[in-house]
Amino acid sequence: MKTSGRFALAVSGGQQVDKISWLEGNILLSNKNIHLIGDDSRISVSLSNITMISDDNDSAQSIAVFSNDMRKYVRVGFENNVVIVSSTNHGEFIEELYKAAIGGNKIKCKH
Repeated sequence: MKTSGRFALAVSGGQQVDKISWLEGNILLSNKNIHLIGDDSRISVSLSNITMISDDNDSAQSIAVFSNDMRKYVRVGFENNVVIVSSTNHGEFIEELYKAAIGGNKIKCKH
């Protein structure tokens, strides 16, 4: 999947980033990696290294402090880092991200 949007590193090496710097660019998602490509920066994450995906209301509320609008965001945790991603087509992106992260594995859940 290829889309555009913005992204920022919120946690780097286990430490919260004091001043979040948003980058505009392309978001590329495959069945193995997610690539966030800006003009001056690139973040590549192997899906096997993802430890957390959060698309809940709490993250949108806390991120609103750093943003001038109420776009939808997803937080992706990997290797003691957290990146915040806002895609132009959030619904499709988050669905494809979850599908790619699961990778065809069966997940048991109790409700």
